[in-house]
Amino acid sequence: MTEKTVLSAEVEEVRVIHVQSQLLILLLLLLSDLLSWSGFSRLPLWSSDGGWSSHMAALCSGSRCGLAAFGKEVYAQTTCRQLLKSDEILYVNVSGVRFQTWKNTLDRYPDTLLGSSEKEFFFNEETQEYFFDRDPEMFRHILNFYRTGKLHYPRHECIQAFDEELAFYGIVPEIIGTEYRDRKKENQERLAEDTEATEGADAPLPPDSTPRERLWRAFENPHTSTMALVFYYVTGFFIAVSVIANIVETVPVPTAKGSVKELPCGESTR
Repeated sequence: MTEKTVLSAEVEEVRVIHVQSQLLILLLLLLSDLLSWSGFSRLPLWSSDGGWSSHMAALCSGSRCGLAAFGKEVYAQTTCRQLLKSDEILYVNVSGVRFQTWKNTLDRYPDTLLGSSEKEFFFNEETQEYFFDRDPEMFRHILNFYRTGKLHYPRHECIQAFDEELAFYGIVPEIIGTEYRDRKKENQERLAEDTEATEGADAPLPPDSTPRERLWRAFENPHTSTMALVFYYVTGFFIAVSVIANIVETVPVPTAKGSVKELPCGESTR
């Protein structure tokens, strides 16, 4: 017997219980109306201000609400139980990092690798898990996509490497949200600006450049020419000598033999 057949049988059983409860309520209401019509309601025992009829009405009202709530609760429990039976936990090992998720979570996107039967090629019978020799840090974002339906671009990851991971798992641009595409576009523009700045610094100056432009280029990018590199090291040497001279001036030295007072080196040589 399949799970679908079992679910249909339990749902039919709940419907039968619901119909039986409605019939019982109808019989109680008919009995109450019959007693009222036959004149029993005029007796103290059957009076409407605390007699049997008021108790009967309260019983019928309570039975109707109670049985309806009972039917809903049984139906909800049956549905939840069947969902748990049809779902299962899957273990995914990505380069030694173990993830676990529900099968229904991956089945939301059947056109992808993890949502289709193609993932069975990566199933390890010994460990009872799926093994992928991929980047586990990027896989966190991919697994969150299956859970939330939104793919967030990792800011500190390489654009090309992340696109390769998406292509491996079969996540095509058609099922990716606009937020990911906007974030990817921003990172591509930032990367292009950085590349242009680097290439612009390394590009040679035109032949008709002015001496001012060449001097600025020598100060900003010392590695562009030999003269600029020599000037860079000479400037650094004199800066180091200046710093050392300032430090030596503060070193205390004795002024005369037997004198207790000591003056800094800079003042004693004046």
